[in-house]
Amino acid sequence: MLRPRRPFLVCVAACAFTLAPAGVVPTASAEDASVGDCVRFELARIEPDMAYAIANSCEIAVSCTLSWRLVCGEDRGGKVSDVRRRLRVPKATSSEVAISTASCGDDEWRIEDVAWACDK
Repeated sequence: MLRPRRPFLVCVAACAFTLAPAGVVPTASAEDASVGDCVRFELARIEPDMAYAIANSCEIAVSCTLSWRLVCGEDRGGKVSDVRRRLRVPKATSSEVAISTASCGDDEWRIEDVAWACDK
């Protein structure tokens, strides 16, 4: 039985906001908030489970959508799954979205076309 190799991650960001630089945590009120000013998105971890973190330092809740493609197997001849998750991130909190690769079993896998968008 072959063991899966470390996942190959291809993260193509198609976002509706710009990310805040590291170390900067701006806040914004409901009247003047630009979601891009106070929402950060990043890969939280790869092992033991893969997850993305969304941190909201806004003074308002935001609605976010995260989508990705899971490809099982070495070539594109394997199973391909397009996944989309929606979540509401309350003001001044963070949330994680776990990405399950269990459907690939012992096959190699990769994550492609990661995209996210958040709005008020």
